[in-house]
Amino acid sequence: MGGVCAALSLAVHGGALWWVHSYRAMLGRTHALVDALPATIESTLVLAAPPKLSPPPPTPTPAPPEAPKDAPPKEAPPEEEIAPSVPSDALVTSAMVKDALATPRRSVAMTHASPAAAATVEISTDAPASNDASPITFAGVAAERASTIVYVVDASGPMASSLPFVVGELSRSIESLAPSQQFQVIVFRSPPASKGAGDAESAGYEMFTGAGGGLLSATRDMKDRVRAWLTGVRPTGRSDPLPGLKAALSMKPSLVFLLSRSIKRSGPTKEWGAGATAILTTLDRLNPVQRVSGQRASVIKTIQFLDDDPSGLLRSIASVHGDGAGSYRVLELAELTGSRVSSVGEVP
Repeated sequence: MGGVCAALSLAVHGGALWWVHSYRAMLGRTHALVDALPATIESTLVLAAPPKLSPPPPTPTPAPPEAPKDAPPKEAPPEEEIAPSVPSDALVTSAMVKDALATPRRSVAMTHASPAAAATVEISTDAPASNDASPITFAGVAAERASTIVYVVDASGPMASSLPFVVGELSRSIESLAPSQQFQVIVFRSPPASKGAGDAESAGYEMFTGAGGGLLSATRDMKDRVRAWLTGVRPTGRSDPLPGLKAALSMKPSLVFLLSRSIKRSGPTKEWGAGATAILTTLDRLNPVQRVSGQRASVIKTIQFLDDDPSGLLRSIASVHGDGAGSYRVLELAELTGSRVSSVGEVP
């Protein structure tokens, strides 16, 4: 019995030792496997590293084919110019402006005879007659640009002391004219009774006729010829402006300068020709107010030498046929001699 127990105990003890020994062997293999795992992983990672890749070579761009040497280069077609369209209204406006520029500037003072039109009316236009036309001045009297000018000069006996001054001022005024302008000079005087009907002065006036008469172009040659003609004018006879004014207005000028000495020195009657009333009536017929424009064809400015006109005729002509204040002026002796500033009479 005791032997059996001892054998059984020995078998149990031996089995336990075998199990312990087997367990330890198993643990040893496990630890070896665990210890080898990092090295295996590292080796795997190192071996699995991706290879370095180089970029692909660039694809060459094919060169454009060369043009044949004999073929000329093609020119770009010219751009088509398209004219801007202009509205018809703009064309009409442009034409109106062009017409306005061709109209001489004028301001006309008018006194109507009818009761309904008793007030004085002043009408102005601002456009010059020509782009080349120059403003005109004579003996301090200024006028707007005019395309045609006629100087009507008193050459009667009382003008003997004033005529040299008049000729000098007249020459300066003519000198300022542009070649595009036209002019004429008329001298008036009543011929002595001894003059016959065939004499040059029998009509009561003279004018430069070297170019056939009428209006003259303001060229260099024509200015010199008129100046030479003026130096030969000799004052004589009585003062009667109406024949000279008639001749001037028949040319339809834009502007007339009337230059005279005081009427009270013109003769025993102290009147001009037929008298102030008859002269004004004739001028109104020769230079009437036009119905369409409301203007007179010609502006008349008057200049009185030495003394004011006691009859008021020159002032009346300037008031009715002038273009406002400044159309009538008196030049005193002091101004003619250059000793002081002039005395100016203006149209009221």
